[in-house]
Amino acid sequence: MKNIAFLLFVATIISTLLLAFLTPTHGVVLILLSATVAVSSILKKNKQSYLQGRITHGVFVRNVLVETLGILLAMTLAGLLGRYLA
Repeated sequence: MKNIAFLLFVATIISTLLLAFLTPTHGVVLILLSATVAVSSILKKNKQSYLQGRITHGVFVRNVLVETLGILLAMTLAGLLGRYLA
């Protein structure tokens, strides 16, 4: 699995260098991919607690929403900081 991730990383870097006109598209795809992985890990973590009975359904939904909004806020602030510094 680590080899596949490394190969995807190398392919992304090479294609970004060779196909510069696709760079914005790559950026959007990578941001969406990272957001998907983050939300997936949040769901997995909270699902385990919910299935074990440590939290109720309402707490599960609240935790997922709060953590997801926190990640989206961090990504937004990082984008704004990047624009400011550029």
